[in-house]
Amino acid sequence: MLVAGLGVSSVVVHETTGKGIIDHTASAATKKDCRLPRALDNQPICQDPVPNKIQTVTGSIKPSTVSEIELRYRQ
Repeated sequence: MLVAGLGVSSVVVHETTGKGIIDHTASAATKKDCRLPRALDNQPICQDPVPNKIQTVTGSIKPSTVSEIELRYRQ
């Protein structure tokens, strides 16, 4: 039962974050962005993380709605 639970949780984590449990463990240990599939492309498994860019919204800019975002990415 434990193995089945780990399998389900691994799938949920991967679908949510794009990383497996081992990738998250390696990332936490190295403080880098680690993804095992990079090895298939002859890239380093762990890379320096890319800083998040947060865009601030001012009063003159209208935030996008979910519908607007969906339309933008469907084109």
